[in-house]
Amino acid sequence: MSKTLLAMSSTAESCQAMRQSGCLPLLIQLIHANELERAVRGRAAEALSNIVQAQTDERRRKRETRVLKFLQTVREHCDDLKTIAEKGKLTL
Repeated sequence: MSKTLLAMSSTAESCQAMRQSGCLPLLIQLIHANELERAVRGRAAEALSNIVQAQTDERRRKRETRVLKFLQTVREHCDDLKTIAEKGKLTL
């Protein structure tokens, strides 16, 4: 499903359609689903980024971009901690 969503987010028009159809909550769920592979979560994050970049209102696009970057930083940090924990160097 993440491959399809990423492909759909390839044009500004389809990004607008995805935003209007309520696709954002699904992408956010995919990004934050721990049981999914990192590649799936990465494709969902890329699709969400495409949708944010297709935002026509510059002020909203800048705000959404800042929030998206912050969430990506937090997600990467959590992934790093999980990797360390899996190697047995940290218990969570």
